[in-house]
Amino acid sequence: MKPVVFKMTLQVRLKIVLTTIAFIMLIFVVTVSKPVLAGTVVPDSWKISGSYPSNTYSMNGVSCIVATTFCVVVGDGQISNVLQPEFGVIAVSNTSGTNWTQQTLPTGVVSLNGISCTSTSFCVAVGNGASSTGVVLISTSYGTNWTQQTLPAGVVLLNGISCTSTSFCVAVGVGSGNTPTILVSDTNGTSWTQEPVPAGVNVLNGVSCSTTALCVAVGGYVSNVGYTISGVAIYSTDGGSSWNLGTFPTSEAYLSSTSCYSNSYCIAVGQNTILSSSNGSIWNQVQVPTGTYNLNNVICASSANCISTGGDSVLYTSNGSNWSAGSFPSGAFLVNGVSCMSATDCIAVGVNSNGNSTLSFETLSGGSTWSDNSLLFTVQNLNSVMCVSTSFCVAVGQTTSGDAASVISTNSGSSWSSATLPSNLANLNSVMCVSTSFCVAVGQGNSSMPGTYILLTVPTISALTPNIGITSGGTSVTIFGTNLSSTVSVYFGNVAANAFTVISNSEVQTTSPSVASAGVVAVTVVTDSGTSQQTSADEFVYLSPGYYHPINPVRICDTRMINTPYVQSNECDASGPQTLGPGSILNIPIVGQASIPSSAIAVVANITVTDTTANGGYLTLFPGLESVIPNSSNLNWDQGQTVANLVTVPIGPDGAIQAYNFIGQADVIVDVAGYYGPNSSVGSTAGQYYPITPFRICDTRQVGVGVSPNQCNNSTSNNPIPPNQTINIQMEGVGSIPSSGVSSVAVNITAIDPTTSGGGFLTAFPTGTTLPNVSNLNFNTGQTVPNRAILKLSTTGSISVYNFNGYTNLAVDVVGFYTAGSGSSVGSLFVPVSPVRICDTRVIDQPLVESNQCNLSGPQTLSSGSVENVQVSGVDSIPTNISAVVANVTVTDTDANGGYLTIYPSTNTLPNISDLNWNSGVTIANNCIITLSSLGSFSAYNYTGTADIIVDVNGYFVE
Repeated sequence: MKPVVFKMTLQVRLKIVLTTIAFIMLIFVVTVSKPVLAGTVVPDSWKISGSYPSNTYSMNGVSCIVATTFCVVVGDGQISNVLQPEFGVIAVSNTSGTNWTQQTLPTGVVSLNGISCTSTSFCVAVGNGASSTGVVLISTSYGTNWTQQTLPAGVVLLNGISCTSTSFCVAVGVGSGNTPTILVSDTNGTSWTQEPVPAGVNVLNGVSCSTTALCVAVGGYVSNVGYTISGVAIYSTDGGSSWNLGTFPTSEAYLSSTSCYSNSYCIAVGQNTILSSSNGSIWNQVQVPTGTYNLNNVICASSANCISTGGDSVLYTSNGSNWSAGSFPSGAFLVNGVSCMSATDCIAVGVNSNGNSTLSFETLSGGSTWSDNSLLFTVQNLNSVMCVSTSFCVAVGQTTSGDAASVISTNSGSSWSSATLPSNLANLNSVMCVSTSFCVAVGQGNSSMPGTYILLTVPTISALTPNIGITSGGTSVTIFGTNLSSTVSVYFGNVAANAFTVISNSEVQTTSPSVASAGVVAVTVVTDSGTSQQTSADEFVYLSPGYYHPINPVRICDTRMINTPYVQSNECDASGPQTLGPGSILNIPIVGQASIPSSAIAVVANITVTDTTANGGYLTLFPGLESVIPNSSNLNWDQGQTVANLVTVPIGPDGAIQAYNFIGQADVIVDVAGYYGPNSSVGSTAGQYYPITPFRICDTRQVGVGVSPNQCNNSTSNNPIPPNQTINIQMEGVGSIPSSGVSSVAVNITAIDPTTSGGGFLTAFPTGTTLPNVSNLNFNTGQTVPNRAILKLSTTGSISVYNFNGYTNLAVDVVGFYTAGSGSSVGSLFVPVSPVRICDTRVIDQPLVESNQCNLSGPQTLSSGSVENVQVSGVDSIPTNISAVVANVTVTDTDANGGYLTIYPSTNTLPNISDLNWNSGVTIANNCIITLSSLGSFSAYNYTGTADIIVDVNGYFVE
């Protein structure tokens, strides 16, 4: 027996920034089975943004405008090693954070505490200046120019701001004598009015304005000489012109935060107190669960859902009146932040009571029940969390080793994976995401890289499918990676793709543009956050359409144990045999084998599997370095079978192809018949392909029904081929094959009714040459087995077929030929593609059967005597100007003995040939070189019984 096989195995501490109310509201507001995709999930990656001010002492706030590339950060700078703020800092990015420019500020600005941008043309920053004066800075030009506004006398510090529009802002802070102050502007920030604060108010901590018709500020006042601080709320209903004390039911605790969802719904929290109001004037005490303390933040997604955090508690309400404590797992110690994707789906982060592991809790019930989620034990604490949807959350903090940490969840927080961070970062304090692919995080470096840093998520590319296309462009390419949802452009080398479609944060589909010459280019993705960095995973190979170069058949790989004469050497691996195991991938070097040059673009080889151990096994061939296993198959088998099939596989950038074994064990043998590549001499037409209407050139059976006169020897006395015998078949000058100028022919060879009892095989080779150590098809007694072959002709234009064992009849059908370079007419050139499935008549059953591409209205299993028309040109990535296609055709779910399939141009008469033959229950594949009709389609005729067909395209011929 001489099969073909290969093998190889596959391979500070800031609490969440909830004070920016507008931002928080944004978050609420065959067998032929399909193989499993290879590869693992690649975590999102971060980089330190470029051009960031190096002398920043503290980063206090960040504001990004959704759907733009505009971000502003504010903070404090320091001089030399001084550990106290010395000057205010504002940095602006108009490149989605990729680069930051430190802005020139008016003199005397010491610190900036808050930032609010309602648009790219209106930003307000607040803080304090020299000599204990408050500061308000305004920018109306993308943050490039900042002007300091004149404030009323006596304003010492501003620490909070709320802008409902460019024409209405309210700021709160501290006045002279440590008295509270309120400033209001209704003139786009150009002038500010200090409004009187009701008597008795000592501290204002926060402000929330739903509209000009309702603003609420909360804080406290000293109620006695012992300096007991009680809570206070003041409100305005006239655009901040006048403020009044809200009426509390009793003396309430100091208030830390307020949230006004609308003019008729406000919540205020502090210590162990929750108050609600429908107008800011009258406040009602809400019952708080026992044990609640130190409530410091509140978020209202609607009038029916609010969440408050503090201490070890997360409280929730569905009506604002009745509050409950979320049922946390044991060990909750400190809750640092919460982010809600909807009214019933929230994530909370913090620290466990043992102080060395992360706390991440999830609720899907509006806060009533929280579950402890899977985390990485190396993460010590998380400081901030941000969810932009149920499928994308980012949390930041620090690891147990004192390094910065970032974790990503794509399943509502149920599980988390580590993100890649730059080295020398000690901690991340806060994170803000405006989309799944655009996040900004702030943190500090360690002693090796001191200072404060801004980090950005950046796009990454983990795989291209396919990673090969022709220089004229038009190849449909899927890009897999991370942080891709805000893609703004895709480049192949320095040439931009004309169009692309974002499928998800991890997938983009595009079409390769045309380029001037063949070669390897890097594909890059540009997003709001930056440009993907080049790796081997983003390499795309541009090919020129190839001419065929036939060679005398030669075995280049055999994974079996060496056993002369059948296994003469183990060419796959000089160290010994490597039988393929389940799920393993064998890398098969092609370039350099059998004198195949580096310019070759695809290899033609007969692949044989033997010593198989599983039912439903299959082998998939695809280019080297391609990391995603295609949804296709080349050979299918059951336990104990030896099966062969011709393959045409694009050669990867590493000069190799890969073979994936689905299940069980199998040995692989590879016999090379030729390759596609550039022509050896300028102007030569050698290796061009001419598709023809298929015809039978040889049949050794007795003439009768279904068997026309014997073309092999022009005799009516027909006999099977005896064991260890060879017959010669003239090709040139027969039928539509020219009498000269033919280098090789594309044929289908079928062994019919063999008598061997133990492993027969046929070998086809040029007449007059030495019998090579290869095989083309393998069979047992009574089997009818077809296989495709591209055969080099002898100098007399003929081939020989050798039968190893037993007696067998033979049928040979010709589908096309390749020129030797002496003809004047122009033929077709070959374009390889990574396998793509264009037709599957089976019932859709994901993931095994993705879709029924043969007929969009549903499956169409072939019945007895029926014809399936399959459109090829214009389908998927296949162009329209093609003359023939190379496709692996598989039949499965067969229910009749003596079945066969005939493939031919769809506008032609059914020819007397066959392409696949089977008995009931058999799944069988054959690599077909199919001549297409003028419509770019072919027909598949099923002789008897029922059968499903699958068509996987490996390449096509262009004129």
